[in-house]
Amino acid sequence: MYCGRTMALCFVMVLSVANVDAQTLVFPHFADGLTTGGDRWVTEIDVANTSLSQQSATISFFGSDGKPKAVSIPDRPHGIGGNDGYTSITVVLAPQSFNALRIDSALGEQRPVQTGWVSLEGTGGIKATLIFRLLKGTLSFDQVDSAGVLSQTSTNRIDFIPRYQYNSRDTTADVGFAVSNPDSALPASGEIQLVQASGEIIAVSPFNLVPRGHFAQFAVERFGPIVPSATYIRVVVSSGRIAAVALRFDGAQISTIPAN
Repeated sequence: MYCGRTMALCFVMVLSVANVDAQTLVFPHFADGLTTGGDRWVTEIDVANTSLSQQSATISFFGSDGKPKAVSIPDRPHGIGGNDGYTSITVVLAPQSFNALRIDSALGEQRPVQTGWVSLEGTGGIKATLIFRLLKGTLSFDQVDSAGVLSQTSTNRIDFIPRYQYNSRDTTADVGFAVSNPDSALPASGEIQLVQASGEIIAVSPFNLVPRGHFAQFAVERFGPIVPSATYIRVVVSSGRIAAVALRFDGAQISTIPAN
């Protein structure tokens, strides 16, 4: 009985320590603003405290140049200079509570799409999901479609499977991918590859990212209207580490392609 109680006590102590341990969650992409067709990208960050004690999270936004990126969070209009002052925001969550932050700079405004990536510094009980939402127009909350993504781990190689197959007769069908460098001091470089089922690499495009840099593109923008069969996208890093995410677009439908 004494041993059992000791083990139970140790177990409780481990959980308590884990809940205050710092962690960093990386979301390699956010999209915010009006498309050329007039629809509106909104990015929602859902943060939950899964522990039995108060937890906190600081969410920071970065642009493609690696510098802090100011975004609008309409539900919290108290950033520097009003809605557009949030380069970071801290939320404190009670035990077992939840908070949703909506990045929505084009709500009622004619603001073109801006992109970047998100870093979340939180204590151990924090979990989060990022959701891309495509809405109709500047004022509507009617949703065209949405797709969610979990935080991504920094690595030196990523495969985006299932296959990518660009249809030149349907320009609304494509794969978009975003790559970020979460490191605050070191650059990252490597190449994007198109790989066939046979293992043959049929196209290569290099990339370079400054510290905390980011880029996002459609595959057809990167490689042109290549129409191979059973082809997937691979990101290989030669220096540094990156995090990445990909989305498949098929007309108005959006789906996440997990990083493997």
